[in-house]
Amino acid sequence: MNEERNYRIELIDSEILLNSKEEEWLKFEKSISDVHICNSYFYIKLLWDNYKNTNLIKEFGIKRQLLILFLYKNEKLLAIFPFCRITRKRKKVFNVNTIEFIGQQKIYDYSDIITNGIDKEEFDIVYKWLKTNIRFDLIHLSHIPDFSKNKLHIYQNGLYPFSHSAEIHLRDIKDYNHYRTEIYTSNFKQTIRTLNNRLKKAGLHPVVIYKKFDDNDIHALQKLADYKLERGKSNIYNSENINFLKGIYKEFDAHIYFVQIESKTVAYLVKLKYLNWSFWFDISFHSDYKKFWLGTFMFDYCLQDSFDLNEKEIHLGWGVDFIKYRFCNRFVEISNCILFGNTLLNKIWYYEKKRQIVSASKIFLETIHKSKFIKNTH
Repeated sequence: MNEERNYRIELIDSEILLNSKEEEWLKFEKSISDVHICNSYFYIKLLWDNYKNTNLIKEFGIKRQLLILFLYKNEKLLAIFPFCRITRKRKKVFNVNTIEFIGQQKIYDYSDIITNGIDKEEFDIVYKWLKTNIRFDLIHLSHIPDFSKNKLHIYQNGLYPFSHSAEIHLRDIKDYNHYRTEIYTSNFKQTIRTLNNRLKKAGLHPVVIYKKFDDNDIHALQKLADYKLERGKSNIYNSENINFLKGIYKEFDAHIYFVQIESKTVAYLVKLKYLNWSFWFDISFHSDYKKFWLGTFMFDYCLQDSFDLNEKEIHLGWGVDFIKYRFCNRFVEISNCILFGNTLLNKIWYYEKKRQIVSASKIFLETIHKSKFIKNTH
């Protein structure tokens, strides 16, 4: 049994304290085997710096408070809990305070407690500290990957899967033709042939330009991202997001594939780098060229280029997306976890949120069960 006196919890609840922890956090981050981009110090810091005061984005509520916890055992850093407390208005009357991962409101891959492993008793020490020192209605942790080291001990009360994250693993793949043979279905191979034939018959010859991102690229990205609106998606290059996007593009060595047809830029794919991962962060294309399936063209082109660049692990983000299921060779379930708070009404808000996440999980699992494209799920 762990003795609590051997443990110390340090609260980081201000930007000054967060900045002071940069060196220690980064050193600890390097010692963790599976930290992903959205759990990294610089992603979290950039996100907090850009969205701490916004009241324009629903996911960020009406008020936010840093609530990062450093757990030490015998003065050795054991885990970082990248939490925040978000206040949201419910039923136009109640302010509901939820403890969440900082990144989960604006996330593109995974969130988790940053550690090489802690047991249930150690998590209970942190949970007890929170209930003693912080007023909150519930804990809702989202985008937890199925491979999480904390799955058995910390999230044992229940994980509720709600989506997949799509990945491409190339370490055991010799070359593009090997991948195409092993992963692409016969129908998808025909799709690739069809789009190439359509381009050829139209006398169109796409030229792909690969370049490092700079601020001058924003206008072209904004313009092409507007075509997402016609497909029922959103343009992320708006006034609320632009500084955050510029920040992560510079911090994580963003490169862009621009596709030009007849000297006109008609598509792009933005790629970030973090550790050994290549992250295909954002893609869009001109609607006038939709019959040429430029999204599929871009993915296939970038995959071929990944072999030339010696990229072994690629992440395409989360979401149940038809093309990802036909294109990728690994899918990771991502889940929600929910815990009680310490307020008088905490059970009301807990069970309301639980009904929502259980319903979302049921729909997701039914969708996956019916799908014939899912394989290599973890």
